[in-house]
Amino acid sequence: MRDRALWIVAVVAMLVPTLMLLAVSDNQGDRFPGLVLLVMTVTAVALASWLLASPDSRARTVSLLTSILWLAGAALVYPTQEFAADAAWPSGVPLLAAVITAGLACVLLPPQRSTQDPR
Repeated sequence: MRDRALWIVAVVAMLVPTLMLLAVSDNQGDRFPGLVLLVMTVTAVALASWLLASPDSRARTVSLLTSILWLAGAALVYPTQEFAADAAWPSGVPLLAAVITAGLACVLLPPQRSTQDPR
């Protein structure tokens, strides 16, 4: 349950910079990082919903892939910000969330079982 809750917490934390970069910013250059954050947020909402509804043996793999997507998103957003302090929220939060959720996925979720015959 902790892995699902953490994705929800990460999404809530990402809503602020997503809104700031997409809807409120005067700078047209902020649209791209805002869209990246929006894709990351939608992906995490879909993952958390799926994990709450009916997790199966693929949950670990999908959660780890989403964590990798969030790491890539953080790497895409960071250079678009002029100052390190400006990048702390839109890049630091997804980076931190990706590392923590990947760690929790490895610890809490069972590994995917192979469907191949061992013989």
